[in-house]
Amino acid sequence: MKICYLANAASTHTQRWAKAMRDKGCIIDVISFDRYDIEGVNVHYVKPLKSEYGKLPSEPKNKSYILKCGEVKKIIKAAGPDILHAHYATGYGLTGALLGFHPYVISTWGTDIFNAPKRNALFKSMVKYNLKKADYITSTSMALTKETMLYTDKKVYTIPFGIDLKSFCPQKGKANNNSNIVIGMVKSLEEVYGIRYGIQAFYELHKKYRNTELLIVGSGTQKDEMVKLCNDLNISHDVRFIGRVPNDKVPEYLNMMDIFLMPSLNESFGVAALEAEACGLPVVASDAGGIPEVVAGGKTGFLVKPKDIHSIADALEKLVVDVSLRENMGEAGRKFVSKNYNWSDNVKSMYNLYVDILK
Repeated sequence: MKICYLANAASTHTQRWAKAMRDKGCIIDVISFDRYDIEGVNVHYVKPLKSEYGKLPSEPKNKSYILKCGEVKKIIKAAGPDILHAHYATGYGLTGALLGFHPYVISTWGTDIFNAPKRNALFKSMVKYNLKKADYITSTSMALTKETMLYTDKKVYTIPFGIDLKSFCPQKGKANNNSNIVIGMVKSLEEVYGIRYGIQAFYELHKKYRNTELLIVGSGTQKDEMVKLCNDLNISHDVRFIGRVPNDKVPEYLNMMDIFLMPSLNESFGVAALEAEACGLPVVASDAGGIPEVVAGGKTGFLVKPKDIHSIADALEKLVVDVSLRENMGEAGRKFVSKNYNWSDNVKSMYNLYVDILK
């Protein structure tokens, strides 16, 4: 089976899907406006327009998605795929929609559905147009499926970004041999992920429990602002900023933590919470977007309102003072992920969809 992905090759999720289907015996081509090699996969880098060249992988290349269609079409013709699959309903989804290739699959990821159609009428029309051109549509969560269905009358298949339970698992003994209780966040340092509220909640907690520290894994545009916030709160000695790490290194840092914190203002799914649960960590998270699907409130962690600093601090305190609660929720989280979000099951679902499409 030959699958061609229109997707950002620098994205961890693109890499995971490409490698998974490669391992299923598929021939995989990835067409990307960002340069990144994926082992065993044919990655075709399409250089963006001069005005968009040099943008970060996370930044859209709006003009290139349209004006580079001719170049993309030539690559697809040479590759001869059985299925064209765009990851993102905007951006790459628009490129695929304009090409007229069939069968055509679009996967919605989150902001392309939760945010883009609400920007203005043009973006709303574009999302509807792209989904109309798709023969099949998938999404990463039930919340996202429900939102996607506002813009299409087609069936939407829910296939999550599951967790590799062999990589994400508890390690014997805390990896940093630290006697302090470590609270951790693994997210990009961007406004949408509510990092400031996590830091402020930690500040409230740390005033009462000096044996706590905060570990922040990730980078982003708010890095300097968050460092300043820690300095202003006089907690910089108890907060460690690690920066961005490759996904295969994330389990190492999760196993340095005792509690996982996810104060996002919005999330289409919540992969980070699942990764933490798979490592046996209790989670304190916002009840925003798709997070309640991946954190069982009162069982695998606590759900709080976004931006509610005092509720976040209270939930953290319950876990700080009660070792048994931490352990029980951590064990329940691992079982929850194993039952509902095993990556191998998700890969099987996507592969079976491809097989059904070709039938």
